[in-house]
Amino acid sequence: MLVTFRDRLLAVQVDGKALPGTNKGGQLSYPTGYQAIALTPGIHSISYCHVTRSGLATGVKLCNFSIKDYNFEPNARYMVGEELSARHGRIGNTTTETVSVGTNITRLR
Repeated sequence: MLVTFRDRLLAVQVDGKALPGTNKGGQLSYPTGYQAIALTPGIHSISYCHVTRSGLATGVKLCNFSIKDYNFEPNARYMVGEELSARHGRIGNTTTETVSVGTNITRLR
């Protein structure tokens, strides 16, 4: 059986202030946030959560990611993305896994 996962980045804060109706979720709940936001031109910081959900309602949430002091230009659109990489290995009889998360921002136009 193939289980499809959906990844989303949800903005929860801009310039240190919570966006309306957002939260980082709790132990049993997922965060709420925005996948798209409009910002005035200038320097802004954005905090966001990464949410992965499957068709079986299982998933993972990771918060406290951020883009800090980025200069958003007038009449431009941007996309924030993540670069996830995982490494698997063994130490004796123990399987290890290391996950690295990086953030990138791309100007679309």
